[in-house]
Amino acid sequence: MTGCQSTCPPPDLRALTGYLLRRAFVRAASAARECIPAGEHVREIAIMAILAERGAVSQRELADVTHVNRSLIVKLVDDLEARGWVVRDRNPEDRRSYALRLTPQAHAVLAERHQDLDRGEAHLMEPLTPDERQRFKDHLTVLLTGDEAVTVTMMADRAGYLIAHAHRLVRSWAEAGFAPLDLHPRDFGVLAALGRHEPCSQNQLAASLGVTPPAVLAFVDELEQKGLVARSRNRDDRRAYDVTLTSRGRARLRAESNNGSRRDWAPRAIPSCAACFSSSFLAMSERSPVPPRCGLRHTKIATDSGRLRRRSRCTCQS
Repeated sequence: MTGCQSTCPPPDLRALTGYLLRRAFVRAASAARECIPAGEHVREIAIMAILAERGAVSQRELADVTHVNRSLIVKLVDDLEARGWVVRDRNPEDRRSYALRLTPQAHAVLAERHQDLDRGEAHLMEPLTPDERQRFKDHLTVLLTGDEAVTVTMMADRAGYLIAHAHRLVRSWAEAGFAPLDLHPRDFGVLAALGRHEPCSQNQLAASLGVTPPAVLAFVDELEQKGLVARSRNRDDRRAYDVTLTSRGRARLRAESNNGSRRDWAPRAIPSCAACFSSSFLAMSERSPVPPRCGLRHTKIATDSGRLRRRSRCTCQS
């Protein structure tokens, strides 16, 4: 071990709320996907909730509340319109824009989707006691103080929804914090993981970061081009590569390790109970995905109009 490594040990990612928040976000997204019909997205449910609460709103307002870029909002609204759940009317105050509103069918669908999300939420929060769940959501709400996302009352009490927006917010803080070092938060994650476990294979690195091997391959490629990591053939398996830090990579990691102020933003925003906030993330980030038996069984049934639509039923109750 070099001198800088002994005096400035690389941070343990599991001690950083931003890292745990990312892992919890992945779990929450997985739980939601497993409990809503294939081809639909949780963002669409949020859009319908906004329209149900506020009435006719513009696509620009939807983008502001959801923090989704306008191009993606257009696509999401297109999909909702194609399903017959949203209609676009010309805005009487600005003929260049549209006012969006829900159809009568959409209100029934929205009620069903909230039941679907309830199942995913129950699984996501299962490791926590009822009191811990409420405290956790309270902390997330404090973290999101002043954010438009928490004004959507139908969604603002859902941990998965709050996690998604907290992840977005903390990621933006992290990106700004690492910018002076010419690093992205994911770059820091790779460097920190290697600093504690090098040499390791790309698969081991992917498992440590909680991402797929193809994703970590792209991260390593970029860092190798910057001269921060190096790859070499594994001595025992010539088909595999070991990834290590270069001297430049160690210096970059040391610079970050010496500047702990950039490491963890969320606890500083919620100083009253940073430890329990992080422990809640840790419990959920290690939670297994929604098991297949608790997924949804989709069947097609005829409506009064003769058209076919899907009905979702939780198979764990079968």
